[in-house]
Amino acid sequence: MLIQKPLHSIWMPSKLPNKRRKDVEFCTIQVGNVYFKVHTPTLLPASPVIARQLQAYLPTKRTVTLQAPPPPSPRHFEAFLTGVYRQSIPRALQLVTIEDMILIAEMSLNYENNAGAAWAMEGIRNSVDTTQLAADRPLRRASPEVFMRILQLFLVFPDAVACESVQSQWLSRLFRRELPPAQAIDFAWRASGSFDHLLKHALYVYMIRIQNGEQNVGRLSREQALRVTCGYHSLRVYASKICMRAPRFRRSKSCLKHNECMKTWRMCWALTVNRPSKVPRVDLLQRLKDAHGELAKDPVIAQTMHEGCRKGALKSVARTRAMISNHLHHHFDL
Repeated sequence: MLIQKPLHSIWMPSKLPNKRRKDVEFCTIQVGNVYFKVHTPTLLPASPVIARQLQAYLPTKRTVTLQAPPPPSPRHFEAFLTGVYRQSIPRALQLVTIEDMILIAEMSLNYENNAGAAWAMEGIRNSVDTTQLAADRPLRRASPEVFMRILQLFLVFPDAVACESVQSQWLSRLFRRELPPAQAIDFAWRASGSFDHLLKHALYVYMIRIQNGEQNVGRLSREQALRVTCGYHSLRVYASKICMRAPRFRRSKSCLKHNECMKTWRMCWALTVNRPSKVPRVDLLQRLKDAHGELAKDPVIAQTMHEGCRKGALKSVARTRAMISNHLHHHFDL
């Protein structure tokens, strides 16, 4: 039988305030075939759930097996204890993986240790910060399950900025074809409006990847597939309108020949967006991104249009793309 090294020897401070260490201050909690020796004066105030169970056994019984709810494994309980003894672990959040932080937060919530959960969430927020180098971001290689668990925690500890960052990083992985979109769709769908940003873009990715003939996209429910079909037909009609009419822009104050600018812009726009492309016509986000890049380098536009009008015209393409991205929920009838 495996004997776990007493966690208090690692996590407990060298001195307890106004108390001497006595055996009566410790009890043993058995999880599977592992025994954890814990400091009850620290543990009981941290977890009302465990306190109710231990108080029924102590002091007559010094070894206890938790019943409601039992930890799934010793690792789960060790994660919980990390949240309990957090103040005694210098720089702990810098020494563990994001999966460990998630587990600490989940187990802390499971046993009503809200302070431990909040502490772990601080580490999660720092880990999902997009100011880090891309190669150093833990979500760059994370599985869909990690994304889902983090977003579920943000339902308990709301943080709009961090939550949107996690959704955006998941979507980036979808757009790069690193993860299947169906899991993201199903997760956001079940969240009933909590992750609309993720849902509408995941539906968009699914639609595009189906258009490209990809197979590894996952399966959707009948209602979810209907939303993809709605989005396809809506975006196809919208794409036709965009191809026929160039985005509008304001005349530059110093432009003296605005009619020529407009004529050049409309001509170059029509030539660019109607040029044969491997990108599906309904993939407006990618096609507009490509069009912006081509028009920015177009020598005819550079030589014919006033510089102020040229910049305004290019900005209008970016605005159109952003508007489509922000309103995808209308196309997918969400």
